[in-house]
Amino acid sequence: MWKQKNTTFLLNFRKEYAYDCGITVCGEIDENNRFQMEYYYPYFEGGQISSYEEVSVERHVDKESFAGACDDMRLGITMIFYLTHAAEYLEMKQKNALQPLPLPLSVSGLAAEGTILLPIQKDPEQVEKERRSTQQKEFTDLGCQKRG
Repeated sequence: MWKQKNTTFLLNFRKEYAYDCGITVCGEIDENNRFQMEYYYPYFEGGQISSYEEVSVERHVDKESFAGACDDMRLGITMIFYLTHAAEYLEMKQKNALQPLPLPLSVSGLAAEGTILLPIQKDPEQVEKERRSTQQKEFTDLGCQKRG
């Protein structure tokens, strides 16, 4: 949680669905003491440090979120990534606790696109439908093999 201008509280709520991965919901508490969601994103927390580099941080234009960038000399590229702990970053920035030193950086996932698949538990009807679909595909594949 991070307090802004003595009136707004920025919050990040995380729901873990598997080990070190889930969904983060970001928003703020308004003047009526109600949570207003602004955006959400899936996350995966990496456990290993990927690099020690100086990181520059820029705010996204459309929301209270941030992108980080660093030149990874080991890979010879500039990495641009989504900063997952924006509230902690803002709190450190407010306290002037940010230092332009090489920092440990954990890159936890890279993807051009993705889909969140929820729920993962299926009811008996869904299981039966999937079983029939699989049988139909196997039957069709078997027919193609005999002709070929």
